[in-house]
Amino acid sequence: MHTSKLRAIEEGADFIETDILATKDGALICFHDVTLDAITDIADHKEFASRKTTYEVKWADGKRFEDKFVETLLKYGYKGEYKSKEWKAKPVFIQSFAPTSLVYISKLTNSPKILLIDDIDIPTQDTNQTYAEITTDSYFAYIKDYVVGIGPWKDNIVLTKNNHLTVATDLVAKAHAHNLQVP
Repeated sequence: MHTSKLRAIEEGADFIETDILATKDGALICFHDVTLDAITDIADHKEFASRKTTYEVKWADGKRFEDKFVETLLKYGYKGEYKSKEWKAKPVFIQSFAPTSLVYISKLTNSPKILLIDDIDIPTQDTNQTYAEITTDSYFAYIKDYVVGIGPWKDNIVLTKNNHLTVATDLVAKAHAHNLQVP
């Protein structure tokens, strides 16, 4: 385990956020970046030109990433509705910038899910929806059937100008009006 995660545990962190992606051969790994070129020298190796992303994984059994991910969670005992006895024994939040992924996962597990909301200029990963589209009352009314909350980019909660905080937006209040939590 990475030393920063060990230190967080030692210091009493309630949660540790990790990103889970799939390698080309289908193994699930903790890895932050969607592309490999930001932290490797893959661009210098023409033999790996077709391996620049971690998304294009096809399993022989026809399963999707979400299927494999939830199978792994269940294998290690991560399950249960938010705040249930099962969940409290091994708490987990499933977070994604991809709304359709969260909807699909909702059919596989009742563990709590969080819709991550990126910066105002970045569309959703799967549906290419804008920030304006996924923060409407009608969208919150829809997505609340699948998630317990939203995880917005910090600058979407309090606006900044010249690297200073200015005014709070109505995003948290709007989410709370739909019984969505904002961690």
